Amino acid sequence: MLIIGNGESRKGIKLDNISCEKVGCNAIFREAKVRHIVCCDRRMVSEVLKKYVNLKSGIWTRSDWKDEFGSHHNINMVPPLWYQTDQKKDQAFHWGSGPYAVYVGCILAKQNETIDLLGFDLYSNTNTVNNIYKNSPNYDKEDSRAVDPSFWIHQISKLFERYPQKQFRIFNKDGWEMPDSWKKENVSFFNLTQFKEMLNYSDV
Repeated sequence: MLIIGNGESRKGIKLDNISCEKVGCNAIFREAKVRHIVCCDRRMVSEVLKKYVNLKSGIWTRSDWKDEFGSHHNINMVPPLWYQTDQKKDQAFHWGSGPYAVYVGCILAKQNETIDLLGFDLYSNTNTVNNIYKNSPNYDKEDSRAVDPSFWIHQISKLFERYPQKQFRIFNKDGWEMPDSWKKENVSFFNLTQFKEMLNYSDV
């Protein structure tokens, strides 16, 4: 099971050359075919339904948009959170597409299936936004301020704790720093060369 974030570390990787079950986020459909697309932003749901004419993927979105999109047979509601605190980062509406994509992947994955995360950069190496789709419709401009990743880090960490029996592999560039809260027995880091080897990826 491959969960695809939209960090720029995955730029150049041809996602359709990876033969496994995939869960992607938002505009992933612009470049690849994935079985499941998580769109927490209603604008992205509208874009997928409008532009992805031969839609075979299932879209996962917030229950907040159920009245607007729920009648479409390809629409699923993201799963409810299993916990709640008074903190903003633990409220369902403040979970983004990335963490929800990991959550959906955890639910869909087979019992002993490894869950791989690609493109979950979290941080920007500059002061500006890190997203492969920046400067395109429904995304920030390239000179927009980098997003604070603290909510994403916390929420995905909660999923690692929620599913201790599952093995998670994080793939990113050499030198990428894994957050301390992600350093758990069921979470491992590999670089992108190892990604290509381990997933039998070919650029051809």
